[in-house]
Amino acid sequence: MLTARQQVAVLIATLASACVAIAQEPPTRVLRPLLGKIVDHEGQGVIGAEVHLSFSPIGNPDLAATEHKVTITDQRGRFRFQAQPCTKHLIWAIGAARVDGVRLATTLQWISPGRPFELVADQEHPECKLTIRGIESWADYAPLHVQMAPGGIPIEGMTAVLDETGSCTLPPLPGGLTSVSIHDKDGQPLTTVSISKHERKITRAMHPLQELPMVVVDPEGKAIAGATIRQRVRANGLLSNDLIPSLPNRVWWRDIGKTDADGKLVAHVANRGKLFTSSHWQGLFFTATKEGRNTTHSGISEMPFFDGQQVKGEGLTALKFTLREAKPTILRLMQSPERGLANQAVTVKSGVRVKRFEKNGYSNESIVLQLTTDQDGLLRIPALTEQTGGFELLLGGVSVTGLIPEPLRRMSPYRAITLHEIKATPEKEQRIDLHKAAKVKLQLLGEHGGPVTDAELMLISRANRNNYTCNGWNTLASTDSAGRVALLVQPGRWSVFVRTKTGMAHVKLKLADGESQELNVSLKKMATMHGRVVDGDGKPIANVRLDCHSSTWHSGGNRDPILEAIAQNMNWNWISGTVTDKDGMFACAFLDLPGMGYEARVSHNRKKSPDFQIVPNDSPVTITIQ
Repeated sequence: MLTARQQVAVLIATLASACVAIAQEPPTRVLRPLLGKIVDHEGQGVIGAEVHLSFSPIGNPDLAATEHKVTITDQRGRFRFQAQPCTKHLIWAIGAARVDGVRLATTLQWISPGRPFELVADQEHPECKLTIRGIESWADYAPLHVQMAPGGIPIEGMTAVLDETGSCTLPPLPGGLTSVSIHDKDGQPLTTVSISKHERKITRAMHPLQELPMVVVDPEGKAIAGATIRQRVRANGLLSNDLIPSLPNRVWWRDIGKTDADGKLVAHVANRGKLFTSSHWQGLFFTATKEGRNTTHSGISEMPFFDGQQVKGEGLTALKFTLREAKPTILRLMQSPERGLANQAVTVKSGVRVKRFEKNGYSNESIVLQLTTDQDGLLRIPALTEQTGGFELLLGGVSVTGLIPEPLRRMSPYRAITLHEIKATPEKEQRIDLHKAAKVKLQLLGEHGGPVTDAELMLISRANRNNYTCNGWNTLASTDSAGRVALLVQPGRWSVFVRTKTGMAHVKLKLADGESQELNVSLKKMATMHGRVVDGDGKPIANVRLDCHSSTWHSGGNRDPILEAIAQNMNWNWISGTVTDKDGMFACAFLDLPGMGYEARVSHNRKKSPDFQIVPNDSPVTITIQ
């Protein structure tokens, strides 16, 4: 029997254990209301419309939506979701079917929780039959099925099985570009096609099956058995003139298999023309990996390339991968001085290159890995053939936002923490003290001093002057209904770039360990070209998109390197994402920097306008399609 003192000691120990257990519980998830209304072209609420909300962090390598919610509009056409604050979500709506089977649908849009908004269901979409021609050579992979990916994001349940003729009935889809991926009986992606219009019958073609031999060797040419081969299958995405880049860079990964005792493997790929000698653009990209060795990339893009180096195609019969012995980069992610961030999903991206055969240029590519920390926060990143600055890490979710104090958590995006590029250091373990991240709260203000609720921002690390990354891999966030956003940022030098449809701001930050900063950021008007598109009779043409087809770059001029990097990566998207309204009017906002120029055109009914320069103006210019 325990003494009174022993009983007290047990009680204290029990309470302490309970406190530790409570402390170790994951923080609660913070969601904010996302309110809206679906209306028809006359502004009347659409009753019983099916509203879809999809969330998928940019950079997710398998493209799958992290969340997909569906609700039905009420008697006034209103709807409500609970959504991740300060984070862009893809939204669309489908109306109930009419007697003739036609449904009214909205176009795809990116929305963040904030003020209520309206979506117009003015797209008529009849029940549609899709036929994929050329599936005969893929009989061994049948039954084939298609998965719909509105805006490039595949939605679970939006699938259909192709019959023996290659046909299926599509589920109701929104307006805008939808990727359709074709998968085999095991769910592996084979290829993608795109649907940009809705008719009662749509026909697309699948390239025939071809055998592509592969071989994996060590630097001495000896066969490597058991190496894993994966294929990148690109997906077409939604072109946006927001900060979110167009999404063709989002990909599926197809598991090809493992090499045999001779280091060989035969892949079946969808392709036209001869694999090694055809002049057709191939777009075949593969990675080879094995424990204790580097990851490398080979494929065919205009010309074959082995380990990131173009080679001549004459006489080639197989793709070659060379794997050398290499140690991984080991990171330890710490959520406190004593405790690692356990079981945290981490998306790792590393930029790689495909060097031209002539050695006078290269194309930028990337390898994406989905990894998870262990119980101690340890993360092992395989070595790559060629590093172009190291690794970029994406962390998100409740475990990360839990590092943010409660008052700020309500204005923090899913990807709440931004890290500098991680250097490849196989010699020693790197410790990343997430608990030392700086806390940055931004208040975005417009020209008249009021909060800006439609602002988007990206954070760009200034740690590596030779590699300013400005794309969807940067932290992307949007302001809440009060124009605020809060982030965790690794100590160091950063740039914050903010953009709305018409305004922008660029702020430089220097952050110390654990520092807290609150900044008021005022936006200024962005350079904008105003125009009106008309036909030969002077009548306005609605819903035509600007096509940016060329750019010029001249050295010299006082250009901020961060703004230059943003312009190089984003201007083309912003220009090409500009669409005329019902009156044929457009406003194209872009970064106007010294020595940089752009040309565009517009097309309609197989006719096109003359080329014109993208220049800021106050009075709209008239663009005529003859």
